[in-house]
Amino acid sequence: MELGRFRVGLRVPDVSEATHFYRGLGFGEVGMVPADDGRVLMAILQREGVMLLVDALIGMPFAPTERERQVQSGPRGLGVALGLGVDDLAATYAYCQGHGCTITAQPADTSYGDRVSECIDPFGYLWEISQPVAVVPVDEALQVLGADWSQRPVSK
Repeated sequence: MELGRFRVGLRVPDVSEATHFYRGLGFGEVGMVPADDGRVLMAILQREGVMLLVDALIGMPFAPTERERQVQSGPRGLGVALGLGVDDLAATYAYCQGHGCTITAQPADTSYGDRVSECIDPFGYLWEISQPVAVVPVDEALQVLGADWSQRPVSK
């Protein structure tokens, strides 16, 4: 089995706690990298061909650069949204509510055929969770999105 043609790495303060949370989103454990003191430095998880690397915020062998100092001070994942397609949005939404997520968008049907919800996980990462509820051709979905988005105010 080939692992991780597409990989996403998330830095978190507690790898074990984050791994437990991400398992609840359907990611299966591939392996763990332990530290000498027994903590977990990295967890390797996978879901549908996507590898999720959950890295310790402190203790990884990254060069002590200005960027690394910024990564450690946060905020986590600013400007990045992780999309996750699920079979049961209601169950995933309930899971996120019960596990410390900040809900930023209630489940709602979109014009492009998905029901979508958003939350910020307990580690500071934004997740856009969706479930298909209607079949909308790609060309039509793109046209509808363009029309919807052109009507919304733009942040400056």
